[in-house]
Amino acid sequence: DLEHIKGVVDGMRDHNIPQDVQYADIDYMERQLDFTLNRHKFAGLPAYFRQLQDEGMKIIIILDPAISKNETNYPAWDNGVEMDVWIKDSDQTGPAYGKVWPEYADEFLPGKMANASWDFQVANYRSLVGFPDFFKTSTHNW
Repeated sequence: DLEHIKGVVDGMRDHNIPQDVQYADIDYMERQLDFTLNRHKFAGLPAYFRQLQDEGMKIIIILDPAISKNETNYPAWDNGVEMDVWIKDSDQTGPAYGKVWPEYADEFLPGKMANASWDFQVANYRSLVGFPDFFKTSTHNW
């Protein structure tokens, strides 16, 4: 959460350890959906990162190149379809799909998967995703 990130920065300063970069991994996102922010755990993150930038620090936010197609009204997916940014399937008719996070919003139950195999979890609790083709001009515009 945001307090953890602040604690890292404060700890570096308290121990006089030089720091010129701070990053946030994908847990800052809502359900690990690119271009979203978990407003419960990371409320205030944009303002805090602007403050750090004003102090001269560089900021890196991790983006995952797997965009969920299981969402309703998700601009990252919808715009990608409109702009034809996806790596194509073998017959070039549509996006090539994979499975990865985010979890389905209504199906992630921590205790439910405790003894489930990796294959079972991927097959049953991960979103179908498309992968942007970064060699396409449309992807750069996206």
